[in-house]
Amino acid sequence: MTMQRLGSNWLALGLVAGALGIAVGACTKVEDDGKNSTSGNGGATATTKGATGGKTGTTTATTSKGGTTSTATATATNNGGTSATITVPAGGASTGTTAGQCPDLLKILSPGEAGVCSTSKVAAKFSQINMLIVVDKSGSMSTVPNGYQKTKWAGAVDSLKTALTPSDTLIKYGMLLFPYSSTAAATSCELATGETAVNIPVGVAAETVPKINDLMGTTTPGGGTPTAAALASALDYYTSGAGVLLEGQKYVLLVTDGGPNCNAGIACLPGSCTANMDNSPAVCGKTVANCCDVSVKSAQNPNPQTLCLDDQNVLTKIQALAAEGIKTFVVGIPGTEAYAGYLDAFATAGGVPVTDPAKTHKYYEVTGENGLLDTFNTITTSLVRSCTVPLEQAPQDLSNINVAIDCSPVPQTTGGVPNWHYDETAQSIVIEGGQCTHITSKGVNRVDVVLGCVPFVIN
Repeated sequence: MTMQRLGSNWLALGLVAGALGIAVGACTKVEDDGKNSTSGNGGATATTKGATGGKTGTTTATTSKGGTTSTATATATNNGGTSATITVPAGGASTGTTAGQCPDLLKILSPGEAGVCSTSKVAAKFSQINMLIVVDKSGSMSTVPNGYQKTKWAGAVDSLKTALTPSDTLIKYGMLLFPYSSTAAATSCELATGETAVNIPVGVAAETVPKINDLMGTTTPGGGTPTAAALASALDYYTSGAGVLLEGQKYVLLVTDGGPNCNAGIACLPGSCTANMDNSPAVCGKTVANCCDVSVKSAQNPNPQTLCLDDQNVLTKIQALAAEGIKTFVVGIPGTEAYAGYLDAFATAGGVPVTDPAKTHKYYEVTGENGLLDTFNTITTSLVRSCTVPLEQAPQDLSNINVAIDCSPVPQTTGGVPNWHYDETAQSIVIEGGQCTHITSKGVNRVDVVLGCVPFVIN
């Protein structure tokens, strides 16, 4: 396959577009002033200085034989008079948090020509996905929902084992179980404080996924539902603990089967007492109107107020995470039906609610034996394997759009079969066919979209 570029050189504007590491660019003519490129067998260096309309740009692209070293450094002076220098790691894949245009694309833009594209002041960010899975292991997780063949906990164990793959390089995983206690008492709310509550710190999947599967498989459900305390620990971990050093985007994936409680500092009426809401007043040790009333204190239920619904505290913690740029997915498995309204509020505050208009709730509602597995796959796919690339600005000329996947330019059609199209309503590029299948099944490191440049002709 050979590739020919038509038209002028381009000035690429790198933008951050979603969680996929997507660079979006725009073109500007750069005139050559006579200082052109040199190349050698072991590598290539191209340096160009030019001016157009008062703008200047300098781009240096260097590669070494075998691909062991690949650096592109670009400086551009824009209308505001500012400039920026970016460095791209070897092979065009980012090992850090920021990078400019792919080195491969820099070479493809103007092969053998004096003028080379230069990046603007904004470089694309390539974000690693960091996912702390926060799982409710309260006593109710040991029950078997109507119509199911296994307990909710056994279903969670099996779903995570299938959904999380050690070979996944796009997402780092960690885990926090709550409450983390050996006792099975319904009112047990034990949880370590701060980041020490994190059972498995977020790390590369090859190391953490086996640990997560082992922890889930050897844990027995028990205790109450100290959701707010667990989320507070997640916030501490990400903002002041070891997680603060993680590069990329940070997420919490909250999985729960009931209403949050374990706050001894509040009082409530039966309508907001989780034992009554779950229609299980036997938790009190006796059948009473309000299981959360201090008068029903017993050996089995020494602090009835811990069964009060702690929704406001949870909402506050999710909002605090969001304020730090940490989004929270909310997953409700069977048993959460009585708390749907609260979970919807949690999901909205978390910043990543369900947007499918066909769905009833804003939180990810799990139904059926395979529902949790399907939910995990939906969430991870939406993070790094989306075939929809939102654009910050609409193309002025629909015939001048270039798309590259992992630094390889992709024509709009191949043999009459579409590879992508522009969706005017959503102001997005939609990847199609085999390219989309690859993205959704394998994932990619980056997608680049450049607007305003005459497309490549691929022969």
